[in-house]
Amino acid sequence: MKEIDCMLKLAEDADWKSQDRTVEMSVVSGKGRHQGTWRMIRDARDPRISVGTTDGRWINHSLSDTDWTMTFIPSSDTIVLFELFNVGSDPLENIGCGKSRGGDGWRQGPPNADINYALSFGCI
Repeated sequence: MKEIDCMLKLAEDADWKSQDRTVEMSVVSGKGRHQGTWRMIRDARDPRISVGTTDGRWINHSLSDTDWTMTFIPSSDTIVLFELFNVGSDPLENIGCGKSRGGDGWRQGPPNADINYALSFGCI
C-alpha cells in the first residue's frame, strides 16, 4: 500500500496559502489500483471547500482510456463528496518520490464548487 498527500483548494483562489480555504488529506491505495481509503488531516473552515467528514473511500473510474476520475465518498454514506479529474489510471503509483500532480475537480454542495487538487508523495 502507498500513502500520498492530497491538498484541495477553491479553483478561484490564486494560491494555496489560506488554511481556512484549503483541505489536507491522506490517500491510501487499496487492494486494487482503482480503489482505496482516505482520512482527513486538516479540513477547511470555509464551507465552500470543507469536506465535513473524517474518512472514507475513493474509487478511480474511467470515462475513456485517457480520462480517469477519482471519486471520494464518506465511510458512513454513499454520496459523492468531491471528484478529481484526469488523475490517470493508477493515480497513487504514478507519483514517485518527491513528485506531485495537480488538476481540476468538483466539490458536491451545497454549495457546489470548482476545486483544484495537488497529489504529492514525499520522501523520507
